[in-house]
Amino acid sequence: MRRANLFLENVKIGFRNFEGREGQYNAEGKRNFVIFLDNETAARLEEQGWNIHWPKPTENDTENEKNPFLKVRVNFNWKGLKIVMIVNGKPEFLDEDTVGVLDTAELENVDVSISPYEYEPGKISASLASIYATVKTDEFMAKYGY
Repeated sequence: MRRANLFLENVKIGFRNFEGREGQYNAEGKRNFVIFLDNETAARLEEQGWNIHWPKPTENDTENEKNPFLKVRVNFNWKGLKIVMIVNGKPEFLDEDTVGVLDTAELENVDVSISPYEYEPGKISASLASIYATVKTDEFMAKYGY
């Protein structure tokens, strides 16, 4: 059974590695990021089978909890992948050579479409289908045509 894409608007993303650089938790060439979720949304998605990560609280954590998240893979081998960065109202389509700019961009809004992959019965991982990321602009961006 083909599952429908998951659409999430105005999300906060983190642990961005659109470039695919090697790191402590990432093999070189593996592109990914996470979407931080509120507890209610995370619980609902987990019930549907999505692979939600629930970080363990630490002693230094003042609220005694951290946001759950959904890890999302970015795969340029998928033909339908669409990555759009919006700067000063102008959309720019990014490819595997330019997508790394999202790793450090200051984003004010992110909307995503996530494609589900059922790797075991009832267990779903997330792959990016599309992302629309609006970069926070300043007066110099407007002045210089960005």
